[in-house]
Amino acid sequence: GSGREYVTYKLRGKPCVLHSVAMRIPSDGPLSVRKFHLEASTNTEADESPPPTNWTGDITGRAAEEYSKREELELSQVISSKPGSKDWKMEGKKNAEKQVQKAKENMVETMEWKRASPDFNIMRGPSVTHPIQEFVLDPPVICTHIRVVCTQNQQGSEECPHFDSIGFWEVVFH
Repeated sequence: GSGREYVTYKLRGKPCVLHSVAMRIPSDGPLSVRKFHLEASTNTEADESPPPTNWTGDITGRAAEEYSKREELELSQVISSKPGSKDWKMEGKKNAEKQVQKAKENMVETMEWKRASPDFNIMRGPSVTHPIQEFVLDPPVICTHIRVVCTQNQQGSEECPHFDSIGFWEVVFH
């Protein structure tokens, strides 16, 4: 069917230049992606400044050390604020970790995303071959985060709403 499912990738802490994207799909799968495009974000603030106290991520240097100390303190406060047994402390830690994960997801969701490519159409290969197909990005895309937005599977139409899943095996950025 058709829809809008995406996977977001953080490339590096500084903007990268992407010249192409390659994708491998299961050639016999009716739910394999047929049509997709890319969306990009150059949200360098998320990568360079210390994150909010309720966020974890890939950070380095002094900001990472400061954040690590804040995170330990915050988790210990959450854990110690729960009265009672060891089970209460573990439950507090699990809840804090869930809050941290949700904050990370919210940060990516609130980033500014711009369409970075036209629609790309993947052709099925011969049965059980699963070839990788490469698409040139012209002009190249400069970004810190990239989304692969899948909009149609091999079943391919809105007339087949029960095929509402979509997927791929591998994606490579050059």
